[in-house]
Order: sequence, then C-alpha cells, then structure tokens
Amino acid sequence: MQDGRSINLAEQIAICLFILAKGASYREAEEQFKHPISSICEYHSKVLDALVTLSADIIRPHQSLEEVTSKLLTNHNKTRYWPYFKV
Repeated sequence: MQDGRSINLAEQIAICLFILAKGASYREAEEQFKHPISSICEYHSKVLDALVTLSADIIRPHQSLEEVTSKLLTNHNKTRYWPYFKV
C-alpha cells in the first residue's frame, strides 16, 4: 500500500479501522475525516483488500483449517469443545 492522491496511508488505515471498529457508515467516516464519500469508499476497499492478502500469513499462518489442535484434543474439557470440531 502507498499514499493516495488525497489521503495518506496512515489516514487510509485510520478510516478503515474507524469503520470496522465503530460499525460506522461511509457518511459517518466522511464527517469524521472530512473527505468525500467516494474517497472513503475507495481507500476503505483498498485497505480491506490488503488485509485479506495479509490474512493468509498473519492471521492463520500455515495451518490447516481441518486439523484440530493438540491442546483441544488433550484438554480435559474435550467433550465440551469436540462438537465444534467434528469433521
């Protein structure tokens, strides 16, 4: 990611976090950051795309989505969690 025409990178991320954390609309972000809705929409989308790209390596690095962790398998509360992990 890089600075945009009218919004620098730090502000792009701030806008995206504002929308995600607060559940704010583009209009609320427009009022808060004093940029047109079209710019808010454009940069919010770009930050989300960057987060999706990063998610494979940062959020769940190199793990299968079908494997159950050993912690859950050996936990004394196995019966409590097992229904959520049955394949």
